[in-house]
Amino acid sequence: MADASRWTLWYDHSSVGGGGWVITVPNEHGFYITSFLSTIVTIAGASAWNIVSLLLHAHLARDGPATDVFGLQQQVSLRNSPSGIRAAVDALSLLASWRHTPGWKRIRRTALIAAPAVLVWGSFFAASLLTSLVANQATDRAIVRAKPSRCGFLVARRDDSDSGDGERVDRITFTDLITDKWSNDTINARAYALSVRTNSARNGPQRSIFMNPKLDYTFETEVPCGLPNATYCLNTVNATISLTSAKINSHADLGINAPPSDRVSFQHKAVCSVIDDGYFQTNKSGYIHYYLGPVGNFSSKGPTFRYPLGHWNSSVGYQMKASYARANSNASIMWHPRKGIARTDADQGVIFLSQNGVRYTQPVKDLFFIAERYERSTDSYKRNSFVSTMVCAEQRRWCSPSTAVETCTEWGSMEDLWKDAISLDGILGFNTAQRATAARISFTPNAVRIIDSPVSLNTAALFANTKVRFNRESSGLAENQWHQEIAGWFETMLADYQATTDEYVRKSSNLDAFKVLSPFDDVNEMITRYNFTHDMVATLQSQCDNQLIDDAVHIQNFSMVGVVIIIAFSSVLVLVSFCFVEILDWVSDLRRRGLGESSRTKIARQADEKLQLLRFAVDSSSENPKHWKLSRVTGIPVLATSGDGRDQECKVTRPTMKGDDLAMYPKNIEEVQQVADSEMSSMLTH
Repeated sequence: MADASRWTLWYDHSSVGGGGWVITVPNEHGFYITSFLSTIVTIAGASAWNIVSLLLHAHLARDGPATDVFGLQQQVSLRNSPSGIRAAVDALSLLASWRHTPGWKRIRRTALIAAPAVLVWGSFFAASLLTSLVANQATDRAIVRAKPSRCGFLVARRDDSDSGDGERVDRITFTDLITDKWSNDTINARAYALSVRTNSARNGPQRSIFMNPKLDYTFETEVPCGLPNATYCLNTVNATISLTSAKINSHADLGINAPPSDRVSFQHKAVCSVIDDGYFQTNKSGYIHYYLGPVGNFSSKGPTFRYPLGHWNSSVGYQMKASYARANSNASIMWHPRKGIARTDADQGVIFLSQNGVRYTQPVKDLFFIAERYERSTDSYKRNSFVSTMVCAEQRRWCSPSTAVETCTEWGSMEDLWKDAISLDGILGFNTAQRATAARISFTPNAVRIIDSPVSLNTAALFANTKVRFNRESSGLAENQWHQEIAGWFETMLADYQATTDEYVRKSSNLDAFKVLSPFDDVNEMITRYNFTHDMVATLQSQCDNQLIDDAVHIQNFSMVGVVIIIAFSSVLVLVSFCFVEILDWVSDLRRRGLGESSRTKIARQADEKLQLLRFAVDSSSENPKHWKLSRVTGIPVLATSGDGRDQECKVTRPTMKGDDLAMYPKNIEEVQQVADSEMSSMLTH
C-alpha cells in the first residue's frame, strides 16, 4: 500500500531550481512547522526592533549631554522598550504629557520614533501571520511512496507468491474478481468524470486527487466516415464525430514526477460513426441477424448480434451490447470486424442499441436514438428501427513533450503505441527514462478504451437512460444525444488513464489476489516477456517513489527554500541583535580613535540602559557611594565587593521619592505652582 503519511523531503519537478524541494508532513503534524516558523519570526521581530531602536537612540543622542528633559525621556524610553508597539505607545504618551509646554519640534521627534516602531511591529506581526502562506506550497501535491512489493503493473493472473495472507483464490473466483475489477474501474472513472463536469450548487465538483482534475479534448462533427468503406456510414450530417485529447503530459497530467527531459506526451483519438444497418442485417428464424464480423472464434460464420422479433416485452427499456477488437488480432475473445469495417491502424468497437418499448413524448431526431413513429393510442413516439448500430475506431500517438516542437508519431493502435515505446530504435529521440515512462503508460494489459463504458456498464453508460421512467417513458432526447453519450465515454476513458497510472503505485487491498509485475521482483519476466531493458526497469523502480497526487486532506507541504530562508533570516537578525550594542560600541570607538575619549552615543547608550539608571539612582540616594564594575560577559553593572564577599556590602536602600507615594506628585500647573511657592517660603524662613 502507498504511504503519504510520513515526513518526506522530495523534489517536485514542476518547479525550477531549488524551489522544487518540498517538505511533506502529515496534516496533524503541519502545525509543528507553522508554529515554529511563527515563533522564530516573532523573535526575529523583537530582534529587528532592538536593532532599529539602538540606531534611533544613537541618532537622538548624537548631540551629547546637552538635551532637554523631553529628549532625555525619549532616549531612555527608546533604550529600554521591549517592542516596537511599546515604544510607539511610550513616544505618544510622552508627547501627550508635554502638550502644554512650548516646543513644536516634539511632534517631529515623536514621529521619528513612532513611525519606525509601528512599521517594524506591523511588518513582523503580518509576517508571523503569513508565514504559512510564504512557506506552504501553492499546491497540495504529496509524494506517494509505495511498498516495492506492490508497486508495478497489475496483470490479470493470480498472485501465486506465498504472502502468508491466507489461501489463494480458486480460478472461478479469480475470474469473477477480474470482471469486477474491470467493471469497478469503469464505474469509478465515470463517477469521477461526472463529478468534475458537474458544477451545480448542490453537487459541486469533487476535489481531485489527480494532478490535472480534467484532461482536455476537442470535439468535431464535420468529419469523414471512420470506416474503410465509407458507404457503410449513414449518409447524413453529423453521422460521424471525432474526439481528440489534448497532449497528455506524463508529469503535469498523469503525475509521474520527472524533469522535463524525462517526460513524454501522447494523444488519444476516437472516431465514431452511426452505420447503415441495411448492409449487414438479415431476417432469419424469428431474429434479425447483424453481420459485422464474428465475436469470439475468428473463423465463425455467426452473426455479430441478433435481435429477437416478437419476443421483446413492452416493459423492457434500453438494451445495449458492445464488443471491441484489437487491430490485426485473432484473439478468441475479441470482435473480428468484416472487410470494409476492419482497420489495421486502429482498435475498434461496435455498439448495438435496442430501444424496445421506450416511448417518447416528442419525436427524437437523434441519429442513434431516432424515434419518429407516432402511436395514437399512447400519444407518444416510438423507435424507427429495432436496432441502431455504431462503430468506433480508436488511435493513439506519441508526441514530443516540448511545446516548441510539434512532433508526433503516426496515429496507430494500442499495440503500435506499445511497440513504439519499447523500440530500441527510439521514437522522437526519447531517452531511456522517456521510453520507460512511455512503456508504463502503454502497457498493453492495462489498455484503456472508449468502448469500456458500454462493455462494462451496458445501459448504465447512457445519459438517455436517466430520462426514462418505469423503463419505458421518456420526456425526449436532444438532437445530438449520441454525441453527448460518446463525449461521456471519452471523458470516462481519460479519467481511467489517470487512475491506471496512479494504480501502478497505489493499489487497494481488494486487489491482493492479483499478480503484480514488479520492477523489483520480476525483472527477468519484464525483460524476456515484455522486452523491457535493464535501464528502463531501473527507471520504473525509481517511479515507485515518484508518483504525485493532490492530497490536501492528509498532508501539508512546505517549500524547503521558504523554510530555510525564514530560519536563516530570523537567525541572522537574532545574532546581529545580540551583538549589536558591541558592534555600535566598536564603530563608535573606531571613529573616536586617537581622541582619548568615548563617543557621545556610546556614553548615552550605556547611561540610558535601565540597570545603569538604577545604579545612578542607588548612588544618588546613598550617603556612601558604592564601587561598581561592569560584568565582562553581559556588561551589567555589579558591585565590586571585597575579597571575602560579605553580603552586607551588597545591601542598599531602595531609592525613594516622596515616600514612593505617586499620589503625592502634583497633577496640574496649579499644584506645581503651590509646591514651588511652599518650597520657596521654606527656604526664605530658614
